[in-house]
Amino acid sequence: MEKNTSPVKKRILEYCSRKGLSKRRIYLETGIANGTLDKSTGLSEDNIVKFISAFPDVRVEWLISGEGKMLKEEVKVSMKEMAQSLMHLIDEREIEYERLLIKNQNLKDNKKR
Repeated sequence: MEKNTSPVKKRILEYCSRKGLSKRRIYLETGIANGTLDKSTGLSEDNIVKFISAFPDVRVEWLISGEGKMLKEEVKVSMKEMAQSLMHLIDEREIEYERLLIKNQNLKDNKKR
């Protein structure tokens, strides 16, 4: 990539590196034309919107200006909350499963009498 590459492209490539994403994957997930990130020209507004839409964990302020953190903290928090909710749901299902096993055994025992 040339030295005068647009700062937004450089930040997209930095994001790719951090997330372990290939340019090919970026092109596929965003609809941005192949090779766009390798050109020295800037990105169109449409391409920036496509990128932000495909990767909502990127902070727009960072992408445009380079200021602040790369990723939205809310995404990390909501992922943590989602994991906690799923664990709670699994626990509830396990309790219900045990309750039904006991109930089933009681029914079988009553039927034998």
